[in-house]
Amino acid sequence: MATFESLLKKYVNSSYDELLNLCKANLGELCGILGKYFGQEQTSTTLMILFGTCISVDGKLNGLECKFINDLLGANMSSDEIMKLAQSCVNTNAANFIDSIADALPAEEKSVLLSACLCFLAIDETITVDEIKFLEKLIVE
Repeated sequence: MATFESLLKKYVNSSYDELLNLCKANLGELCGILGKYFGQEQTSTTLMILFGTCISVDGKLNGLECKFINDLLGANMSSDEIMKLAQSCVNTNAANFIDSIADALPAEEKSVLLSACLCFLAIDETITVDEIKFLEKLIVE
């Protein structure tokens, strides 16, 4: 079994396209998983909270992260619009909400959520201490 550190390195060392394709696949699966529990409208809201939380964990947003969000969503949002989304998640209990979802999911479904988060967190080729704490919070029930 891979160690947590080796898993983080695997994601950080993945190419942009690998992370984008993996995240798209994860989000496709998450739509189905979350749809079972929340319905379509709540699933969309929950995914936006997930995006915002992952963006806001380290408090920084760079051009590569903006490109990733836009490529992932097929959107053309400005960095200000993306930062506004992230800041809306900082001012709420968004991380706790995502954690409660992770805690409620069976292991296989939880791994899809964690993989999507890792894609977001690794896209800038670093994972900060705050991002590691966030991931650990999601892993531990």
